[in-house]
Amino acid sequence: MKEDKCYHCSVILNEQKRYHVDQVYCTSCYTLFFKLKKCCLCGKRKRIPELQLEAVCKECLYKDIPCVKCGKIRSRITQITKNGPICISCTNKCKYHTPCDWCHGTKYPSSNRNLATNNEKAYICDICYNNTLPICSLCSRRRIPLTYSLTQEPVCKYCTLKKERNCKTCGTSFPAGIGNYCLHCKQVKTFNKRVLISESYFEPQFAELFKQFAYWLGKRRGMQFTSVHLLNYVEYFQVVEKLTLQLGHVPTYKELISYFTVVMTRKYLSVTLFFNEIKFIEVDRDIQEEFSNLDIIDRYLMFFDSGTTYYQYLGNYHKTLLIKLEQKKTSIRSIRLALSPAVNFLKILKQSNLKTPTNEALYAYLWTTVGQMAAITGFINFLNKSYEFSLKTPQTIELSLLKETKSKKQLQQSLIQLLRKTILSDDQKQQLFKLSIGYFHGIALPKYMRLSSRLVNTARSNDGYFKMCYEYFYLPEAIIKRLK
Repeated sequence: MKEDKCYHCSVILNEQKRYHVDQVYCTSCYTLFFKLKKCCLCGKRKRIPELQLEAVCKECLYKDIPCVKCGKIRSRITQITKNGPICISCTNKCKYHTPCDWCHGTKYPSSNRNLATNNEKAYICDICYNNTLPICSLCSRRRIPLTYSLTQEPVCKYCTLKKERNCKTCGTSFPAGIGNYCLHCKQVKTFNKRVLISESYFEPQFAELFKQFAYWLGKRRGMQFTSVHLLNYVEYFQVVEKLTLQLGHVPTYKELISYFTVVMTRKYLSVTLFFNEIKFIEVDRDIQEEFSNLDIIDRYLMFFDSGTTYYQYLGNYHKTLLIKLEQKKTSIRSIRLALSPAVNFLKILKQSNLKTPTNEALYAYLWTTVGQMAAITGFINFLNKSYEFSLKTPQTIELSLLKETKSKKQLQQSLIQLLRKTILSDDQKQQLFKLSIGYFHGIALPKYMRLSSRLVNTARSNDGYFKMCYEYFYLPEAIIKRLK
């Protein structure tokens, strides 16, 4: 970071700086060379350079000149450079603050705070400091408590001195710490402001459509959600408007998902439902299912790197299925269902660093997905036929529970060593999973079996369990949390 020095006394400056035409002053020198004078134009007392012939403040001097950074004409100017003025908004954006001791951020000002929680001092920013304050039991704001209720709940200064206020809009009474307007009226004001802002983003037709969507979303999701998230939908509407202008007509659902993909339309599902409800763009369920399957297939094919053998196995299997599709022996949905177990099986090979599939890896896959025997049979037959592997067909593999060979004492010591660590890596989680099953159930897991998030299930009693090899294996809640 560049260190600024005072133009007059050459003192190194950290935060207290004053700028004037590319010259930086410390606070002492600034007050020495910039005297408080009455501006001859606005009549206000401002700091004006002592050697300036006419007493005109910088706001009046650069009144109609735009900011050199944002290009907007502002009423308040903070810096004067050789290129022109810089407004207060651009100054605050570029301002560097001393790093916070907690979050190490420089976005917000930091101060030496006296923390009431543990009587320690720390140089922390406003955001981190506010998080240490208790929540007022009446207005739910984070503030320094002035008193405590009979039940030892904190009450802020505003709620203590004046218990209730009346909303300026609807007259409803509420705790004084909330402000001058009730929560609902605040949300309505924010909603109306954002609807007004959004109208400038579109042509008149789409501006009215977005306004209609805003009120529809408010009824469907509530005013609180809508006031916060409304502007998140502007970008999507802008692209739909752009697509409409390109096509010269309102796009059909097929044209829309061809442009956006099904994943994007699901991300903005509320907009899709709104378009369908007002019959602006009606949803075709058959096309939706077809494109959804195609989108999932594309994601399957891009899961592995193009130079790996796993990508080659999956790509050639996909080509074989496409030939069957051309011969009308299968469907797109069947292709998607066939690729799913193939991808999961290849994941085990990749995690175990196996370049070629083996019967041990297939056994580990079936151990956790017993119901996929029929689904993965086609992929196994393809591998045997195309690459001359000697893999067993899934129906001929007998799954059985193997007894753990390590002693209970050995497993206990290894388990305790892992649980003492605060953070576990992926390999350590795999080890913890195998040790836990061995210690609590006396079962040895297959060699290439890997823990995945889809294996972790939760019962109604919040106990975690795993369904493997036709059996249920329960583990303590503390271990389940470490495995997630």
